[in-house]
Amino acid sequence: MLEKVRSDIHAAMKSGEKVKLSTLRMVLADIKKEEIDRQRPLNNEEILGIFKRAMKSRAESMTQFEKGGRLDLVEKEKQEYKILQSYLPSQLTGEALKAVVEEVISTLKASSKKDIGLVMKTVMGQYGSQVDGKEVQSLVSQKLNT
Repeated sequence: MLEKVRSDIHAAMKSGEKVKLSTLRMVLADIKKEEIDRQRPLNNEEILGIFKRAMKSRAESMTQFEKGGRLDLVEKEKQEYKILQSYLPSQLTGEALKAVVEEVISTLKASSKKDIGLVMKTVMGQYGSQVDGKEVQSLVSQKLNT
C-alpha cells in the first residue's frame, strides 16, 4: 500500500496533478508520523485507517466550508476526498451490509442490546476497511432493538 502511494506521488509529479500530489504527500506525511509514533512500519490495515481519517477530515471540512459559503474550498475538499476514496477497497453498503450484519447476529445468537458491542466488534474485525462504522452501528441497533 505504501509503495502504491509513493509510485502515485511520482506519477502525479510527472503528470502535473497538483491536487493529487498535495493530497498524497499529506497522507504520506501522516503515515510517516504514525510509523515514528509506533516505532515500527505500519501494515495495510493501519494505512487504510489513516486514509479513512483523512477522508473524515475532508468531509468535516466540506461541511464547515459550505456553512461559511466558501464553495471554492468545498470543491477542493471534494477532489481530495475522491482521491483518498480511490485507495480504499470497495465499500459494503445497502443490502450487502444488511446481509453481513444479519449473518453475524445469527452466528453469535445475539438477541438484545447488550450484544451490540460483540456484534460490532465481529463485523468491524472481519470487514473493517469495507464498512462504515456508523452505518454498521445503526443497522445493528435496529436489528437488536426489535
